[in-house]
Amino acid sequence: MTKRKYKTYKTRIYEENSKEVADNLWQEYLLKVDQSLDGFIRRYGEPEGIIKYDIFRNKSKHTKEKYIMQLGKIAGEKRWDEYIQTKRETTKRAFAYWLKICDGDYDLARKQYADYQRRDMDYFINKYGKKIGMEKWNSKNKKQSISISKHHKNNKNKQLHAATLSKWIKKYGQEIGAQKWKELLLKKSSSASKTSVSEVSQSFCDSLLDMLHDDFHKYIKYAKKNKEWWIYDRNKKSYLFFDFTLIKSGNKKIIEFNGDFWHANPLLFESDWKHPILKTDAKRLWDKDRYKLRVANNSGFDTLVVWEKEWRDNKEKVLIKCKKFIEGENNECS
Repeated sequence: MTKRKYKTYKTRIYEENSKEVADNLWQEYLLKVDQSLDGFIRRYGEPEGIIKYDIFRNKSKHTKEKYIMQLGKIAGEKRWDEYIQTKRETTKRAFAYWLKICDGDYDLARKQYADYQRRDMDYFINKYGKKIGMEKWNSKNKKQSISISKHHKNNKNKQLHAATLSKWIKKYGQEIGAQKWKELLLKKSSSASKTSVSEVSQSFCDSLLDMLHDDFHKYIKYAKKNKEWWIYDRNKKSYLFFDFTLIKSGNKKIIEFNGDFWHANPLLFESDWKHPILKTDAKRLWDKDRYKLRVANNSGFDTLVVWEKEWRDNKEKVLIKCKKFIEGENNECS
């Protein structure tokens, strides 16, 4: 029922009946249209109301599988990506919403998003009134202090159970314990190297930033400047980080700087080459990189890939190509 019909119905039952009868009819109607869990339970009782509510929620819920079933795989996936992007840009809980209303100004969007997320005492009082607001504010602080206490306790337990050389030697003996300790350190260092930012990529990003027009600088993000831009991949439930990003309404660009070793440069490695640290072949690394670019494209970004070898062979040529890609032929920040 539309809002107009909703008001008309209420007006009509109060005009045609006494106040007592109209009140009863109106309450019956509200119960009938209540789509909350409590509404279903009041109408049907337990457990039938809970079952019917779950069925109702599943029918009305947007899912990728439903879009694919209705439109086919390609059109369904495209429609799902559009739905997710629209959702991100229309809900205040998502940073993309604030970035859009701030016309791509990252710093202003971050400030307004932080203000929206802030839950101080004034927020609770303005929303719930002084008495209830203060109760909720005190309850929040109490829960927060308990959470912090648990965090410190967990950290203390981790420190007590931390693997040290002396513990390995005590458990396995001098020779085997020392060997296992070295293997653990190697494993940790390998894991850290996979997530760290390479110096050559940051050198590229710094050089490209210096070449760009000053108007672009506040919209640029990379590890050393405003941190890397990320996109949440709902399919794999993971965050995808990008090396160099221009993020502005109507002009969204991503440049990925791929290291020859970590991304298995096709000019240097065959598809069946086994990566000694990542323990996977080159083809899978290429597929992973292509998938990452596809996610960026589906989120409205134009993408460009620069290889480390390409950068080392001719830096000037690479910078000119990337400058044209970021700024466009008209060389305007639009």
